[in-house]
Amino acid sequence: MHYLSTKDEGPMIYFADDLTFIENEMVAYFWKTDTSTGERVDEPRDGGDDFCDALKYGLSKLPAASELHFHKPVITPEHLRWHEAE
Repeated sequence: MHYLSTKDEGPMIYFADDLTFIENEMVAYFWKTDTSTGERVDEPRDGGDDFCDALKYGLSKLPAASELHFHKPVITPEHLRWHEAE
């Protein structure tokens, strides 16, 4: 679901514009081709794919929403806080 429009279409992952190496790798990411049939094989070509590989491994097993646990931030008691500025 698109996070702004709440419709089903739209990008599912966002990157900052100044991370140009991501776009460079994404457009250069190609699949191997079977030399005898000319069909694409379900295996990426080697080289220049470090980010794509890291993204693939990082997103290969996403937990279900019911498996996510959110913890409240721990609030440090006032008497244990650093008060150098005072």
